[in-house]
Amino acid sequence: MRRRLFAAPVLLSAVIAFAPLAVSIASAADGTSTSYDPGPRFLASFTADASRNRMILFGGWNGTSLALSSYLNDTWQLDVSGVPQWTQVAAGGPPARMHAVFVHDPTRDRMVLFGGKTTGAVGTDLGDVWVFDLASNTWSPLFTSGSPPAPFATHGIYDPIRDRMVTFGGFRAGSGPTNEVWELTFSGTPTWNPITPAGTPPTPRHNLSVIYDPFGDRLIAFGGLSGGVRINEVWALSLSGTPTWTMLTPAGTPPAAREAHMSVYDPLRMRMIMFAGFTNSGFQNDTWALDLSGSGSWTQLVIDGPLPYRRDFAAYEYDIGEDRLVLYGGNTTGTLGSQEVLGDLHTVDIATIPTATQVSAAEPEAQPDRVLLRWHVSSAAQSYEVFRSEAGAVWERIGSRQPEAGGVLTWDDRDVVAGHSYSYRLRFADDGAMRFGGELSVTVPREFALALRAPDLVTADAFQVEMTLPARGDTRLEVFDVSGRRVFEQSDARDAGRHTVSLGSKWTPGVYWVRLERAGTSVQRRVAILR
Repeated sequence: MRRRLFAAPVLLSAVIAFAPLAVSIASAADGTSTSYDPGPRFLASFTADASRNRMILFGGWNGTSLALSSYLNDTWQLDVSGVPQWTQVAAGGPPARMHAVFVHDPTRDRMVLFGGKTTGAVGTDLGDVWVFDLASNTWSPLFTSGSPPAPFATHGIYDPIRDRMVTFGGFRAGSGPTNEVWELTFSGTPTWNPITPAGTPPTPRHNLSVIYDPFGDRLIAFGGLSGGVRINEVWALSLSGTPTWTMLTPAGTPPAAREAHMSVYDPLRMRMIMFAGFTNSGFQNDTWALDLSGSGSWTQLVIDGPLPYRRDFAAYEYDIGEDRLVLYGGNTTGTLGSQEVLGDLHTVDIATIPTATQVSAAEPEAQPDRVLLRWHVSSAAQSYEVFRSEAGAVWERIGSRQPEAGGVLTWDDRDVVAGHSYSYRLRFADDGAMRFGGELSVTVPREFALALRAPDLVTADAFQVEMTLPARGDTRLEVFDVSGRRVFEQSDARDAGRHTVSLGSKWTPGVYWVRLERAGTSVQRRVAILR
């Protein structure tokens, strides 16, 4: 791990930015102006409170020294309903720290803070748990049951389906990096439990990034420092049933191996967005997207205009209300080889970022009487031709289709025979030539399986889903909002076959996940609602 050099904190100008934002200024009684913002810091905790159009920032380190006074425990909100505006919302609370896990628990309208690191050359690890009440803007300790992990700085997500915090990896003073997985349940008495996933686990690592992928119901971990070596591996930890590790091999050219980068989940496009970090070449300011369909695919995103300074350990979040990324602070190269702490704020509108992805791998759903296919395509302005081959025979064109809003192309093939195998692919125009992409093969099953069909985008009043049940039995249909809060639930007994369920029309615009559960098995789909 690289040695840190300390310099006086520097508040760099916000001239270099995705979308530069001026610091909010409060006028003092004597007519002078006083800067009113969190100030330079890195490894602060930063999480969105989407229902209030704000983000909550806690703590961090100003990097000036190893003294306790350099570690912070102030709490700020960034109002993102208009021009972003900082306001300090709470003083005191948890002891000062950096590198703490900070997750949103929407069911209880709170943030949950765990662990982190505080003063010292090696650092003193923390293992306490605190909650920040989002209605009253107050802190209180959370008392837990079970045997907690030894104090350390780790990385974590909120699992809305099972109402828990899940942590992976991290660094513990005295023993180094770890690959431990822990859960802290929130229902009833909060309880710590170690998790021992199936599959070959990742090596111990720290300074990585993790996100929750709600469509795949899994934790995604990228990069970090393992055995003193920077890596660019992608790992998935399934969260339903027996948690299982799988190392993913995304298509495309991956980002350079790195640590101390930042990642967020983009729910409108089902992808992880990663920014900056520290590679073998130094600080970076590149932006990458990992398409999370199938094994995934990497694409470097092209950002117009000047970029923020290269940095690591910044605060980074996704603002769903404005469909943009928000970046604050971090650590960068200073003068004479020192490292300087930043206090700049940047946003970038991601709705129009171009990518090189042309056609993603298809997502098939096969039943005895149909094959339903979904591709994600980069150009919604052109038509795509669908080709099919049965059992390796000649390819034949079976139709063409224009993508739906959001770049999703669907094809419902009803001309199939149970037990037969089919291959599909798309043909499309690319730079004056016709190309094929998105090829896959699927075998049509002989019996029905549990399935859920939902629209990717709802713009009209009707919001309907289609359930396929293999046999008669009790079913539960649930809808979760982007924060993981359950906003709809319906349980009843239904016969085998297909059922159309109307979910009504009084839905607030946003991103939702529809989940169907029967006999211990579940499927889920993402839906974006616009009006």
